[in-house]
Amino acid sequence: MERAQADINNMERLPEGCISDILSLTTPADVCRSSLFSTLFKSAADSDVLWEKFLPDDYQDIISKALLPFPSAAAPSKKELYYRLSDVPLLIDGGSKSFHLQKSSGKKCIMLGAKELGIAWGDDRRHWSWRGYPGSRFANVAELEWVCWLDIHGKLETRLLSPKTFYAAYLVLKFKESLYRFNKKPVKARVEVVGRAGDNNSVPNGGGGQHIALERGDGWMEVEIGYFYNEELEDDEGGEVHMYVLETERQWTKRGIIVQDLQWVCRLEIRGKLETRLLSPKTLYASYLVLKFNERVVYGFEFQPIKAKVEVVGNSRVCSEERCIYLSPNGGQGQHFARERGDGWVEVEIGHFYNDVLSGRVSPPMACSVSLCVRLPSQILNKNKLLKISRSGTHR
Repeated sequence: MERAQADINNMERLPEGCISDILSLTTPADVCRSSLFSTLFKSAADSDVLWEKFLPDDYQDIISKALLPFPSAAAPSKKELYYRLSDVPLLIDGGSKSFHLQKSSGKKCIMLGAKELGIAWGDDRRHWSWRGYPGSRFANVAELEWVCWLDIHGKLETRLLSPKTFYAAYLVLKFKESLYRFNKKPVKARVEVVGRAGDNNSVPNGGGGQHIALERGDGWMEVEIGYFYNEELEDDEGGEVHMYVLETERQWTKRGIIVQDLQWVCRLEIRGKLETRLLSPKTLYASYLVLKFNERVVYGFEFQPIKAKVEVVGNSRVCSEERCIYLSPNGGQGQHFARERGDGWVEVEIGHFYNDVLSGRVSPPMACSVSLCVRLPSQILNKNKLLKISRSGTHR
């Protein structure tokens, strides 16, 4: 404790501008926590110079496209402006798009309203109707009356998103009581990046596995369509990211969905990788994520399913196990819930695998590795939450 206090005292000897520069290398959430250290830190953490760096370079241009007046000068500080853009989605481009910042990181999140999407037969009132809907952020949603050919397509210029950021695409929708031919019938989806120096990168169905529509907490549901990494270098001419939702193989009548928007949100993944030769052969292993919940506030994790996967990759095979785990601090029964370890941390099982690298099925053994992935969905990332990740481990 004395050493920590001494470190803080030494930091306070730095000029406020220097502290502000240091804080700019962290995240908005870290800056807010640092303001509790001392009055000097609070002054640096509240400075306009610092929060200007967390705002997108083109934030003034984005605000100028707002459907309703949004005078940025009316905000008493850049920090206040940042949180306004985080808490209240801004309708832009005539109300066809919605924009907000992810509160924890400052990354751009953009939604394309249904009117901005290409929907096959969308202009035929026999198949799709357009109307306002309570709780929708857009003036009109698309309500499916009936079609045999479901084809929804959206696209967005990658320059409108934050560079060097991992994004996921979600379709936001509702189901009507008259839902027909969608129950337990998978629909094909993919995300594709085109036009960047000849690049054409397609990620079907998020890279594998089935994705189920989940409650968002605002009366709507969302289903992940796919993901991509937005490199978008400064001298890059950029490109477009396209999203497709298709069901054209079984041409029977389909009806009963309401489409609000397609959204691009920053996504967090926790990944780990280990060469299987470092583990004992012919052994069944389980993988765990070890973490701790912040004592002051944990929000947004309450019984929300989080995707987790263990994958063994070798020269001749790919074996994977995917499941949903729960990081609810309130606990729950079963191996998929976080549970106390006895050392002050909690752990949750991600998956398991059998290490048989010496059985001759994988050659050479050096070429085989096990990868761990924990993927947090947007309904968690869009909320204020705090947790600490210790490590992910693999145990027998």
